[in-house]
Amino acid sequence: MSWDCISAWIEHHPGLASWVQALGSIAALGLAVWIPASQRRYEFRRNAAQERDRSVGYATRLFLMIKELETAILAINDRYQLGTSSVDLQIAVVLERLLDRFHDGFRDDLDAERIILTMDFRSLLTDLITVLRADLGFPGKDHRDGQVSEFKQLFEPMLDNAAALLVAAKEAQQTTH
Repeated sequence: MSWDCISAWIEHHPGLASWVQALGSIAALGLAVWIPASQRRYEFRRNAAQERDRSVGYATRLFLMIKELETAILAINDRYQLGTSSVDLQIAVVLERLLDRFHDGFRDDLDAERIILTMDFRSLLTDLITVLRADLGFPGKDHRDGQVSEFKQLFEPMLDNAAALLVAAKEAQQTTH
């Protein structure tokens, strides 16, 4: 089939060019609508996946920081049992660094449950630092033991809540992947 044959066929059908142009315009409009809609769906799915991954990251970080606080509280308890409270200042400095990391690590978190848990955690950590710094010259071992056991009791439900948030975030991530 040569170009002359095609040209002759088009010339014998004078309205064909306008129909081809109309169909091309309709196809172009369809593509103009379909492409942005497809991109929006893709962006929505990608953003949702990123949000789930971010949620798992925040939950994991929260759980590990609370676990780190648990280790510090147990170390404080062990040192009080041994009667060596001279390292309270060092533990307070470590806890202050943990508090700083905590402030930096959760500044952008928007999950309501984690925000409540982080506020409780910050409050507990700040109170514990205050007690450690105040008790440096305080000789009452029973008083300190009582305060440390109170912190342990306040801390245990926090760890359970953080673990539950981590499990829920991981389940949400796995069900959508």
